[in-house]
Amino acid sequence: WTYSTIMKLFILLTASLLLATSNAFPGVKNPNGVKFGTPDVEITCPFHSVVNADTTSYKTFQADLAKAGLLPLLTDVFGWPAIALQQGFFKATFFGKSLDTTQLKDMLNGMQSHLDLMWPYREELHKILEQRQSDDGTIDINDIYDIKKMAADKENIKHVSIASYLEIPLVFIVCGGDVETGRVPLEPVVKLLNHEKPFGADVESHQLSLVKIRKAKGMLKEPMAKVWQVAKIEPKLFLFGGMVGFQLVKAKLISKLTGQPM
Repeated sequence: WTYSTIMKLFILLTASLLLATSNAFPGVKNPNGVKFGTPDVEITCPFHSVVNADTTSYKTFQADLAKAGLLPLLTDVFGWPAIALQQGFFKATFFGKSLDTTQLKDMLNGMQSHLDLMWPYREELHKILEQRQSDDGTIDINDIYDIKKMAADKENIKHVSIASYLEIPLVFIVCGGDVETGRVPLEPVVKLLNHEKPFGADVESHQLSLVKIRKAKGMLKEPMAKVWQVAKIEPKLFLFGGMVGFQLVKAKLISKLTGQPM
């Protein structure tokens, strides 16, 4: 072998190693040029907007979401299938790819992304919520459903999309909602509407778990079954649903064996 051939081989192997291990090094900014951990109003999902998790790899993404209150096993259940859908199963499985939170639009529309966004109407929706708050400064979880319905009406969408509907328990819980009473402080809800961080460093006060999500969803006046009845079913939805189902079974097994919460 010549010296030139050996050097080329060395460079190729080094480049391959760097590529393979690049997921271990956290990034600095997202594709919009906004520093990770700093709210990015261009991200359509309010939760992802305020968290702006490090999407360098799945590990960094999962870790940042955990800091924001989403249990790691729940990221496996709901986040990983979305990544596989967006990035491809091969990249998600073997390269530890993360979700590109800046590119959620038209991703399984109605399920992972949706057009009935509250952001364009946030000032009007804020005023409506202010009118509904009680003396203790709280609103009901169904008040969040109502402003979701208003946003859908303004976009000429007959029914709240599945994605928008599933956001309601998330908004409720991360804003400090009580799953026993169905009440949530108005102030953090308004902050989230404005894509501002509604929670502090105390993760337990707004931690998302499967039990909390189910309880919050059970309080909604519009049952999930009815939302599914009017949903537009796409072929990809079956693939996504299958992956979520598999990840859920896997997460429950891991939780049982290791004691990890979910």
